Amino acid sequence: MPFKVLLLPQDRLQNILVTTKLCLMLILILAHPPPTLLHVPGEFVAVMNGVDFRTRHNDYKFKMAANTKDFNKVQDVPFPDVPPAVKNKRTIQEQIDEMRLWFKAFKDQDHSVRDYRKYFKPNLCYLEGGWTLNSKTLDEPFQSDRHQLDASSWFDLQEKIRWTSYAGSKSNLENFAFLPTMMYNITEGIPQYAQWNYRILCHPLKQDVPTSYLKVQDDLSTRLRRKYRWDKIEGTRSARFKINEFGTERNTQYSFLDSLMAEIPGKDNYGANISDAAFGLQTFDISKSGNVPLNAGHYHRWYKVARAGAMGLQINHRGFRDESMWMALTTQKNIMPLTVKRCQGRSCTWETRRVTYALPLEMVYSTPLSNWNPYNLVFQQESIVSKNGRNGQANAAKAFNGFSSTKVRAILNQAVKRAVMQMSTYSYLYEEVPLGQPLPVDEDVTFHVRDIYRNPPGLHGHEFTITAAEHKAMLNGTDQQVTTSYNLGHNHQLTVYYNSRNQNYYIRKCDDQTVACWDGHGSLLTRVRV
Repeated sequence: MPFKVLLLPQDRLQNILVTTKLCLMLILILAHPPPTLLHVPGEFVAVMNGVDFRTRHNDYKFKMAANTKDFNKVQDVPFPDVPPAVKNKRTIQEQIDEMRLWFKAFKDQDHSVRDYRKYFKPNLCYLEGGWTLNSKTLDEPFQSDRHQLDASSWFDLQEKIRWTSYAGSKSNLENFAFLPTMMYNITEGIPQYAQWNYRILCHPLKQDVPTSYLKVQDDLSTRLRRKYRWDKIEGTRSARFKINEFGTERNTQYSFLDSLMAEIPGKDNYGANISDAAFGLQTFDISKSGNVPLNAGHYHRWYKVARAGAMGLQINHRGFRDESMWMALTTQKNIMPLTVKRCQGRSCTWETRRVTYALPLEMVYSTPLSNWNPYNLVFQQESIVSKNGRNGQANAAKAFNGFSSTKVRAILNQAVKRAVMQMSTYSYLYEEVPLGQPLPVDEDVTFHVRDIYRNPPGLHGHEFTITAAEHKAMLNGTDQQVTTSYNLGHNHQLTVYYNSRNQNYYIRKCDDQTVACWDGHGSLLTRVRV
């Protein structure tokens, strides 16, 4: 997996239980409310073709590459139309009933009943990185309403990263990033520098992606830490998926995921068509029969050549051993060039390449709800929505003056030893419970801090989990100190207790205040049933 580690939200006494790539959510993906169309991984460290870098907080918008060749130009991802069968219904209730049937067809993946594939569209969001020639002026990776690099120049950013790394601190707003600079050439004694940068974009796929292709990948340390059974992980934000169109494990070369990534252009944007004939060998498209030249302007990792190499191979993979290396050529002058001299006898030529890299990040299914407006409501500007102190409370005086369209997202060696040697205790880790082993009774208990609507920060809630022993102590009258999950840029330190008279759980103190949290969460807690 090309994502190395996350920031450390909490420690554990045993190192196999410490957070690495997953916490309560994969790469700290958070849910931000409308009206902003955001999918929000937090800070993470990634490696692309050997380049180790750390991101800022990644509030990225639902944007795609442009249809023009302008460098880093983007446009909005289009949302699907409403099915005519819905729009043609006479009453609102009939439209609602019909729309539910379309959602049921999508959930059941049954397009014979209603062909949902035109109206429920998969979008592949990806991480793109490359060496740029703008090594002086700070260039934001991508647009965000909430987060920007907190520096005046690349050098200033590096100094702040160096200082926080040395001092063991961080940007509280998560607006620092470690993006390395490289000296890639010296011309007549003058060094030439390149600056690593990245962005996150999405691509509306031309192909349908059946949800049955998305297979949950096990992360044993996460389940061991959270005491999750195998069947629970899929319904949490910790779930990590792999696309497997075969339904079983098998050796592959060019796969369905390769065909999806091949739809995505590099920095030349949509319409890119670049041939690659490095060292005099034309590269061909492995997905097509015959020798069809590869469009290297789109992201790919497999290619073939006409002549077999020293090992007898005609099909090759980009990179020596990097399974997650998709690359694309570009003609953009803002991307670092590398040039090599190639000679055949006395005839020499120079070959120059400019390259960027990409990693698949997230599959987002867009639905007709985004364009469905059965009441023909007017979408107001933000200044009107919150005018006169309207903050979203559930009353006529404070309710927002507007509406929001709903977006839908489809979204260890020591550990193995422990699971085997203490099979009875850890039997919940197995897909099938070992013979004669009952499920343990000492499972962790998760609570939900009730959602609030105050703006700022916006609609959100939190969760926290305590161990079975801590829960037992709370039932016996002992207050527990907990830290909630991170959401909308913050979390809370809570003192919680159990009221034996009405058998409910409550917040006694929030962030060292009396009961009420600063953003208005109620004191009553909801136990999450598994």
